Amino acid sequence: MNQYFRDDPIVAVSTSTQSQAAIGIIRITGFKDLSFLKPLCGLSEVKPRYAHYVSIKDSENVLDDGVLLFFKAPHSFTGENVIEFQVHGNPFNLERIISLLISQYGFKKAFPGEFTYRALRNKKMNLTQVEGLDLLLNASSSFGLSQATKIMNNELFEEYTALRDSYISLRSSIELAIDFSEDVGEEEISKLITSQTHHIDKIINNLFKRSQGDINSLLSPKIGLYGETNAGKSTLFNQIVGQDRAIVSDIHGTTRDFVSEYIYIDSQAYQLIDTAGLRVSSDTIEQEGISRGKRLIEQCFLRFYLINIKTWKGELPSITPSAYILTHVDLLNDTELLSLKSRLSSLEQPIFISGPMGADSKIGPIEPLYNKNGPMGAGDSFGPMGPDTSFKFGPMGPLLFSPGPMGAEFYNELGPMGADSLKSTGPMGPVLSLNTLISNTYRSKSSLNPIPISRHREVITDIYNRFTHVKQYIFNNQDIAIISHEINSLGIYIDELVGITSPDDVLDNIFSNFCIGK
Repeated sequence: MNQYFRDDPIVAVSTSTQSQAAIGIIRITGFKDLSFLKPLCGLSEVKPRYAHYVSIKDSENVLDDGVLLFFKAPHSFTGENVIEFQVHGNPFNLERIISLLISQYGFKKAFPGEFTYRALRNKKMNLTQVEGLDLLLNASSSFGLSQATKIMNNELFEEYTALRDSYISLRSSIELAIDFSEDVGEEEISKLITSQTHHIDKIINNLFKRSQGDINSLLSPKIGLYGETNAGKSTLFNQIVGQDRAIVSDIHGTTRDFVSEYIYIDSQAYQLIDTAGLRVSSDTIEQEGISRGKRLIEQCFLRFYLINIKTWKGELPSITPSAYILTHVDLLNDTELLSLKSRLSSLEQPIFISGPMGADSKIGPIEPLYNKNGPMGAGDSFGPMGPDTSFKFGPMGPLLFSPGPMGAEFYNELGPMGADSLKSTGPMGPVLSLNTLISNTYRSKSSLNPIPISRHREVITDIYNRFTHVKQYIFNNQDIAIISHEINSLGIYIDELVGITSPDDVLDNIFSNFCIGK
């Protein structure tokens, strides 16, 4: 952490240096005057917040032409004097200009996050905003981006300061009870402390609920396909991805390791994972692939378990799925269909069916088999699934989100979607049906407004546990001196959450995540 305490002028590239780009931005901060600009680019006067066209020169040659922007302290990101050079984005060009600033003008190369640290040090940002900026720069989901924006706008910080204000009020009342109880009256003070305890309890409980659960499933959502060999996982994977990404074969154990691709549903990115088929195998490589697949499935936001209904022995997976997908149902006769309905009646998860699943065939219709659990996630708009919810489906095409009653006699260009649709429909991609479940589930989980920053979640848990003891002491009328000691201990955690006190290792961890030029 000590390296951030320097006051030297620093320089870094603020845009990506991994590939060529049209424009690259070089940022400098911490300089006291503008005298270096005369030999560097011929400017003797610079107007703040004004775009200046300049030619950047070394002692002999023009290195590049670009635009210079000057932000005068304290009206800048860091609170110091800041200049940004917008030049051509070839990484070699950017490095050449930075080398010139370092060798001839005394600038130091910035450490990761050093610009942001100076903004924190100069009170241009609070620690919560810094963590929100970190989330914004590294987010891989729409949820992460939206939460980061809220944090940058101080929404979360205001909740934390409200908690601290309530804590100070409770602590003040306890100190009042120690020093002035005879003047104020013990009964009045007791009522005041009880009321304030209930108030802060509501705030802490709300924050604690929002800090529980697996936040990674929202920040980096994964969708896993798993099941026994030859269940149709790779075929379904290719259909969703829209290309032959995974090898499809009738040979058992074709997929030995996981295959993944990113898909986008309602502007949200998901990592779709096809795992090795589950079976007992003597092949050590296949065994390792199966083990890896199981570990990945446990981490998934949604898990779809595929069952080849012709070879299924009735065994259910040890890892509970979000939904079942039945394949090869088109090969069953009417008697087998009725038997299948009976065998699956006890399952609680949504069940989908698909049509032909072979190496050379396309996915057939994927439709809900049962809807006995009601809507498939918050906010969906499925109508009733017909008078008989087992095998009679209505239209599940482009109007999936609001089709109304699922009648048995609907026809369109895809073929009849009624009682016989399992055998007679043409190929119909699973995207609409599965996308609805995926999108609604994600929307439902993210609507709970969980707290996305790991440090906050850990400190809030500490606050919750510590306050549980404080409540017990207060409501059990423990000695006021003991309560005072406990309430002071609680304040240490609250100050850490707000960012008033932050150990160096915490700051090191935060700023190490930043890029060099931020």
